[in-house]
Amino acid sequence: MDPLSSISDELAEINGQIADIFRALSNGFQKLEKIKDANRQSRQLEELTEKMRECKRYDAVFSGLLKSLMEKLRIWRVEMIRIPTRCLMRKDNHWWEF
Repeated sequence: MDPLSSISDELAEINGQIADIFRALSNGFQKLEKIKDANRQSRQLEELTEKMRECKRYDAVFSGLLKSLMEKLRIWRVEMIRIPTRCLMRKDNHWWEF
């Protein structure tokens, strides 16, 4: 499997997990507004805080993978530029292709 596609698969998976967490946070905050008991509100806030921390961890992983992908793409682009020039050799003021 191509390393770039494996990274993009990981990015897609993490992006889906982050979207799931945002959905859960949205639902959790809607529930929080309906809760009258202070103890239950506190527990709900703790759960929401943990979800936000989890989202922050996924965001850090996502950012790291994205940087890695961008670096690999940059290296790949440089290699694609270099390949044709490796096949040419200058001799007697002319370029010869090998």
